[in-house]
Amino acid sequence: MGTLTLFSAINIASFSFGAILVCLTCLVYMALRGRFEKSQSKLLLAIIIILLLNAICSMTAEIFKGYVMESQAAAAAVRVSNYLYFVGHTMLAPMICVYFLTVCGRIAKKLSAGYIAISIPFVITELLAVTNPLTSSLYYYGPNMVFTRNWAMYVLYAVAAGYLIYGVFTLFRTWRALTRVKRRAVAYFFIMVMFGIGAQLVEPTLRIELFAESVAVLGVMLFVENEDELIDSETGVYNRNALKANLDTIMSSRYPTYAIVVRVTNADAFTRIAGSAQARQYMVSVVSEHIQTIVPWYRVYRTAPAQYALFDSTIDEQGAIKIAHKISERFDSGWEYQGASIKLHAVVAIALIPDDLATPDDVFYFIDTPVPVVSEKKVLQRSDLGYLLRQAEVERAVQRGLEESNYEVYYQPVYNAKGQIAGGEALMRLHDTVLGDIPPFEFIEVAERIGFIEEIGEFALREVCSFLASGTPQRLGIERLSVNLSVIQCMKSDFPAQVKRIIDEFGVDPKLVSFEITESVAASNYEFLDKTMSLIKEDGHSFLMDDYGTGYSNMHSLLTLNFDIVKIDRTVLWDAEKSDTGMAVLAHSVGLLRNIGSKVLVEGAETESQVALLQRLGVDYLQGFYYAQPMPKDEFVAHVEQHQV
Repeated sequence: MGTLTLFSAINIASFSFGAILVCLTCLVYMALRGRFEKSQSKLLLAIIIILLLNAICSMTAEIFKGYVMESQAAAAAVRVSNYLYFVGHTMLAPMICVYFLTVCGRIAKKLSAGYIAISIPFVITELLAVTNPLTSSLYYYGPNMVFTRNWAMYVLYAVAAGYLIYGVFTLFRTWRALTRVKRRAVAYFFIMVMFGIGAQLVEPTLRIELFAESVAVLGVMLFVENEDELIDSETGVYNRNALKANLDTIMSSRYPTYAIVVRVTNADAFTRIAGSAQARQYMVSVVSEHIQTIVPWYRVYRTAPAQYALFDSTIDEQGAIKIAHKISERFDSGWEYQGASIKLHAVVAIALIPDDLATPDDVFYFIDTPVPVVSEKKVLQRSDLGYLLRQAEVERAVQRGLEESNYEVYYQPVYNAKGQIAGGEALMRLHDTVLGDIPPFEFIEVAERIGFIEEIGEFALREVCSFLASGTPQRLGIERLSVNLSVIQCMKSDFPAQVKRIIDEFGVDPKLVSFEITESVAASNYEFLDKTMSLIKEDGHSFLMDDYGTGYSNMHSLLTLNFDIVKIDRTVLWDAEKSDTGMAVLAHSVGLLRNIGSKVLVEGAETESQVALLQRLGVDYLQGFYYAQPMPKDEFVAHVEQHQV
């Protein structure tokens, strides 16, 4: 045989050379991603390396077999290359099967009799490959070094096909748990691999099997391992979309999985105190980095700006509790930011899948449900999660309230400085047929979270307008009735049009209806809220800022937004009776608000001395239990009639 040039040699081994290029491309891609911590990523990396070595061995054998009759070294190279090829290639099908099981979340934490039984065919075929120089059971070399298959070669192919079929069978058992992209990628992988195996089995000289397998692996890497859109750009952990995509796989696993939720409870306060976007980024990064020192990144999901969810099927309850306490203990000390130590507060909650959380909806409910303010525990274990049941019951009550007309508007009188009733605040009440009366602080938050606050807000406005349309409030000398707004209502672009539509429907004078916005709502988006308020005020409505004195952006809200009345929070009044500092804060607040042209309403007046103090300070309006508690409409009318004589 004539001397082969490099190019002609590569041409002979073109499929093997192509497989080498594909495998090298995969390795470069994975190196650039730089994430090998996940079990499935490690498996894929091992599969690619074995494919690369197999392709090198195959190409070497193809090139040197043209020289076997001329050189003993070439014959030895062919023998060694083929031997290493089959020793390595026999590992591929079992590894691919294990990769399938890992992607589907079906890998056991511990070896079992079933897994040991499944591994027996691999052990047998690997022994056949390793001992082939002695037994020639897989292949042997005939005259002129002609490669000849033997009976065990077909055993090897049968076992490989069996592993692939078992992997695909497992895949179909959890088919719904895979995303559409993963389904297509794995299906493509299986088709390509089976095509390569079948083609080379029928025509041994084609040598296409490795190339088909390497292309299949490339497809899996691009569509299964590529998770860029599922990674949170700020923290490097998974995002909420990733949890939605992976949750079915987590839930379909046969193994108990602990869900641990970490929620920073004072994140908004921290960013307001620090007052910059950099401060927010700092908070996000340090909390995320702390969690990742305890739990691998691929088990962590950032489900909200200051909230993380961890999922681990490799630990028991004591392990979950240990992780939770490790995370929580760091929050006992301050976090250094620009030379200052700032405290972050966090609550960690633990639940078990599937015992506590049986469905994906249960998991998201567990993640998104706020921890009760009254809870003093920093780590909530499974026995502490009764609040979830209460929240679920309140959610049903909120929806049931609209269906069964269980909502009612109460009115709390507002007095002027002379002790005359000037108006009233409309307050929602929920009288549930199952749970009884549910306090507003409980059902309002739930209604906002599950998307019913707009319907409840419209109900309140309609009730107030209906009351005003009767003419009774005007007859009693009521100047205005105020309706509380949630941030969700305020951020709706069509809210001004909705208000106008309802006002026109009942034929009410807009001056009789005012709207209350809490300071926290005002701080959410000043520019948008200013436009909303301006449109509504053009029709004659007025606005009150509620809870002045409890937030951190009061001054900015006052200077940015055009409020007619500012309500000083009750805590400011109560603190004024406790210390000179509190008194100074109250007096300064009243003076400041009057100087900028706002009328002042102080809530929380419960004693005669408090009323006298507020009258001396010159406030415009007073509200509190000293005068009256919130009451149903008919009682409100009777109360006004009695006190307006």
